Amino acid sequence: MARVFWSVALLLVCAAAATAAWALLRSAYRHWTLERGGAVYELPVGYRDVVLRLAGAGAAGVLAASSLWISQSVREDRAETTVQAAAAPSRPTPLTGPAAGGAGDAKDGNGADTKAPRGPEAKPGADRSEKTGEKKAGAKKAAGAKAAAAPGAKREVDLGGRPRTVGRPSNGRLQEFPDGTRVWLPRQYDYPSAKRRAFPVVVTRTAERDQQDVFRAFAAHTGRELADPFVLVLPAPAADCAADPAPLLEAVARHYRLVGGTKARGVLGTGVHAACAVRQELEHPDRYAAAAGLWGDYADLQAPPGAAGTPGASGKPNAAGKPGAAAKGDGRPQVLLGAVAGDGRTRTSALRLRGLVRPGAEARVLDTPVGRHRLIAAAAGYFTEKLTGPQPS
Repeated sequence: MARVFWSVALLLVCAAAATAAWALLRSAYRHWTLERGGAVYELPVGYRDVVLRLAGAGAAGVLAASSLWISQSVREDRAETTVQAAAAPSRPTPLTGPAAGGAGDAKDGNGADTKAPRGPEAKPGADRSEKTGEKKAGAKKAAGAKAAAAPGAKREVDLGGRPRTVGRPSNGRLQEFPDGTRVWLPRQYDYPSAKRRAFPVVVTRTAERDQQDVFRAFAAHTGRELADPFVLVLPAPAADCAADPAPLLEAVARHYRLVGGTKARGVLGTGVHAACAVRQELEHPDRYAAAAGLWGDYADLQAPPGAAGTPGASGKPNAAGKPGAAAKGDGRPQVLLGAVAGDGRTRTSALRLRGLVRPGAEARVLDTPVGRHRLIAAAAGYFTEKLTGPQPS
């Protein structure tokens, strides 16, 4: 509530300062005109009042701009706090009364009776149908467990329901599923002209504190027409870093307009999550078009077979008798390794990984002195180069 008060107060100060600046500018112009008119009649000319009014208008303008900037910062902090509060897991309220404990056999979570009616009003086949339904449910559950345990079975992701909007960072729309998965939609996604257009997607693994920077960088680079608009999918905080996010993308695609196919999918990781993103591209170049790891450490990351300068990467048959990744041409992994100038550890790690994966993978090292925001924006441009752009849905 205090932030709302200060935001409104600062906007009022900004409006008052802007009005004062405009009034002083008009007054300065009027005095300057009068002094110029008196010069024709050889009257003494003095511009002291004009200078004072211009100085006052400048000070009022600076105050108005400062108030507007501070108010915008307060509103952004409030929006970020709202997003973080919405993302915090809620603690379930324990059941009390007859709906708790031993009543679970007779009632559901809301206390409603779920058993078939007994007595003279009960239907003759009610008990039999209930038992048959229980047997079918048990058989389905056993079949699902058997399929999940089978080797090579396709993993399905349950998002827990429909998403809800938890914020609008960088003029986009941030939505969250019940399982914690977040999806950031660029503002172009909601344009009336884009109702029949699908967008490429980038799986984004980043720390909570860096999410707003990622949204701002992608939105700014898109606004300058230097990058395509991308849908960013942020896996739940509890998601395993080593797990392949491809099943997650398939589940998310049921709720949004996403371009299908490998060429419209990328993976982005920052900091401690950079190695996860790069590993997914190196191990599964057939599932993602490119990956970008920013200011990450790859000391524990080794090049998989067929992605480095090994017999598998040179096109010769590997242990399984199959040609390496380099023999496929366009099937080579595409990786961007970004480091901020001055951070020798991440730069050295990126150069080491590039030496490991070449020539089986196309690895590009970007060393920039302009900070993390520009580095994320460069990653957005890299994905624009490697991924398919928005397409008619």
